[in-house]
Amino acid sequence: MMRWVKRFVRVTAITLNVAAAVMLWLSYASPFVNPADFWLLAIFGVMYPLLIALNLLFLVLWIIRWKWYAIISGVTLIMGLPLLLNFFRFKPPSPPYTGKRDFTMMSLNVNLFRLYAWSKQPPTMDSIEAMVHQLRVDILCLQEFYTDRDHFTEEDARILFGEGAHIHYIYPPFNGGIGIATFSRYPIVGGGEIHFEGSANASIFTDVLIGSDTIRVYNNHLQSYRLKRRNLEFIQNSDYRKKANPIHELLDLFTQIRGAVEKRAVQVLQVRAHIDRSPYPVIVCGDFNDSPISFTYKKMRGSLQDAFQEAGDGFGSTYKDIFPSFRIDYALHSASLVALDYTVVPSNYSDHKPILIPFNIRHNE
Repeated sequence: MMRWVKRFVRVTAITLNVAAAVMLWLSYASPFVNPADFWLLAIFGVMYPLLIALNLLFLVLWIIRWKWYAIISGVTLIMGLPLLLNFFRFKPPSPPYTGKRDFTMMSLNVNLFRLYAWSKQPPTMDSIEAMVHQLRVDILCLQEFYTDRDHFTEEDARILFGEGAHIHYIYPPFNGGIGIATFSRYPIVGGGEIHFEGSANASIFTDVLIGSDTIRVYNNHLQSYRLKRRNLEFIQNSDYRKKANPIHELLDLFTQIRGAVEKRAVQVLQVRAHIDRSPYPVIVCGDFNDSPISFTYKKMRGSLQDAFQEAGDGFGSTYKDIFPSFRIDYALHSASLVALDYTVVPSNYSDHKPILIPFNIRHNE
C-alpha cells in the first residue's frame, strides 16, 4: 500500500513538473506571437514570474532528493536565461549617479493626480512637482494626466511643471480633461499625436532640442487590462475565491485580458511603425501595461536599448496594485543615447512608481 502511495505521489509530482515546464516554454514563446493570432499565449507571458518560481521549486525538490527529474526544470530554466535578463538585472550596489549628464528624464503614470472623487488620499500634484524639482528632471512624461477647471487647470499644470509642454487630451477638457503630457526644460520644436481607434489610450511624440541635437520623445499609454473590482477580488482575495464560481470568474477575467492584449498588439505596431520613420534619435517611454516577457515589449523595443538593462538593478517593478508586482513602465532609447543610471523612485503618489534616467548624448568623433 505504501509503495503504491509513494508511486502515485511521484508520478503526480513529475506530471505537475512537466506541466509547469511546458507552460514556461509557452511563456518563452509569447513575445514572438502576435496576440491577434493567438491571444491565449499572452497569458503565459503574464504568468512568467510565477512559472519561474514554480520551476525553481521543482528543481530544488529533485536536487534535494537526488533525482534525475531535475533535468526537466533545469534545462527549461537554462534555455530561458536570455529572457530572464529582460525581467531581472543584477548590478553591484552603488550610490546614485551624480556625475555629468546631458539631460535627465522621468516617466510616471500619475493616476489622475488622485483628483477623482472616490480617492481616499489627497491630490498629488504638488508632491509630484516637489519630487520633479528635487531630482532636477529636464524631460517629464506623464500618463493619465488630468486637469479640470475647479481644482487643477492646465494653467496650474504649466505653472507647476513648466511652460514647455506638449499636452494631448484623449477626453476633451470640458469640466475635466484626461490625457498624456510631456514637459521639457529644453525647447520643443515639433511633435504630434498617435491616435488609437476605439481606445481611451494614446501616444504622443515630442521633438526636443538639446544643444544642437534634436531628440524625439515618445510618451506612451498603451491599452490597460481595465480589470473590474470582481476580477481583482478573484486574483487577490482567497475568501472571495471560496464563494465565487471559478468558471464564471475565469471566463470574465480572460475576456478582459483578451480584449486588452489584442488592442495593445494593434497599438504597439502602430507606434513601432512611427518610430521606424523618425528622423531623430528616440526615447520611447511610458506605461506599456505589459510585462517584459510580451509581444508588446519585444515589438516596441526592436533594436532600441532598454535603459533598465543598461543601468538598472533588480526587477525594476513599477506597478504596485497587483502582486507579484513587475515592470510595466519603460524607457527605451536609440544607440546614440547612453543611460547613465536607472532608478525606480520610491514614492506613494500613484499606483505606479516613477522611473528616472540621466542620459548622455553620444557624438561621433
